[in-house]
Amino acid sequence: MRKVLSLLFLFTTLAIFAQEPANNLRKTIPELKQKFPDLVRWGGYESEPNYKSPKANTLFTFKNDQVAIEFTMITGENDYLYDLFSTLVERFRRGSNKVLWSNDKKSISIFYSYFYVSISYTPYRDVTIKYQLNSY
Repeated sequence: MRKVLSLLFLFTTLAIFAQEPANNLRKTIPELKQKFPDLVRWGGYESEPNYKSPKANTLFTFKNDQVAIEFTMITGENDYLYDLFSTLVERFRRGSNKVLWSNDKKSISIFYSYFYVSISYTPYRDVTIKYQLNSY
């Protein structure tokens, strides 16, 4: 079931981007609750609360009542994870020419007009995707 949800997330997120990828940054809690009915408060600071969607395995950090960070973790088998990481990098890079790789080539940050996306791969463990406002 988790793999099915991960693939659904992948296909939804990875439509070939004409410009910048869709995301949930700058959305308010009521807007997110429409998309993620299971959204619950999960720690953070009073001025920067965290909310999570357990079904989507996604965490949102708010600042000034808007999403400032969207973080998703996908776990699975190593071949699946590496293929997922490679596909994500390829698709996200299509919309930006500003890219910063880590020295070990297991994480990348891709910059857009008002946010950036960091994608990381941990062998035999997970792939993480983080959208973050440049102003955060």
